[in-house]
Amino acid sequence: LESRSDMAASDSIWQDIHYTFKLYPNSTTEYGWRVNDVQLYSTLDCSGAEIAGTPTATASKEYPWCTDSTCTTTVDGLTHTAVDASKAVDAQAASYWMSKLLRCNRPGDLAPESCSVEWTVPASGATAVQCVRVVQDPRHAPATLGLEMHIGGQEIRMATPIVATGVDGSASFSLGVGEADTKIFAEILVTPSQQTGNYRDVESPQHCYYLCAIHAQEGCRTFNYYAPTKHCILQTDRFVKYQGYYGQSVGVGFRDWTSGDI
Repeated sequence: LESRSDMAASDSIWQDIHYTFKLYPNSTTEYGWRVNDVQLYSTLDCSGAEIAGTPTATASKEYPWCTDSTCTTTVDGLTHTAVDASKAVDAQAASYWMSKLLRCNRPGDLAPESCSVEWTVPASGATAVQCVRVVQDPRHAPATLGLEMHIGGQEIRMATPIVATGVDGSASFSLGVGEADTKIFAEILVTPSQQTGNYRDVESPQHCYYLCAIHAQEGCRTFNYYAPTKHCILQTDRFVKYQGYYGQSVGVGFRDWTSGDI
């Protein structure tokens, strides 16, 4: 690796940059959709403690019962309290967001009947979101869920954007990007201002992906990320066959490295 003095600091890039997540049913619901809680983790398997903080949430097709935490309504003899989108991200599994529609479809299929929940959290700070766990009412949950992730408005292509809902209504999304334990062999990006594509203190492979995406017009096509030192390397196109490592454009068995294309 190059010396840290040769790398650009990434700290200032993340000021006012946010993650934006969009959750949607990938299969049609017949009896409405209820999201009890959205939990964020810094591990790829949603283990350990949740990331602290309350995201800001919005939703399409909300049920217009009330918009503040104190109002209630009675439907079919049951009392419901505040079913707006904030209840999906308030860290309280007993509360929930509920769709206005009984039949919710995936966005883009039947637009008038599509449903989604969106939330944002800061992308700055020392903790990167690596996994999202969704808790739903199993009686009001789609068989499969989809999730989109953006950083600073740039979509980050996840390895597994569609997952199945468990019998308990829960579903987990591992937000991994690229391929683990691999390195892509290519020229290191040099911008027109002669800045090399080396960044230090980059919190996750997703952040490295984002840096490559915002430098796409300057030629970034691939990235390598080394977790132990949080080193992000932006690169041009992969070498063609026979020019890379032992004649390959990608090397495997590189522990703690993650590489990918944008």
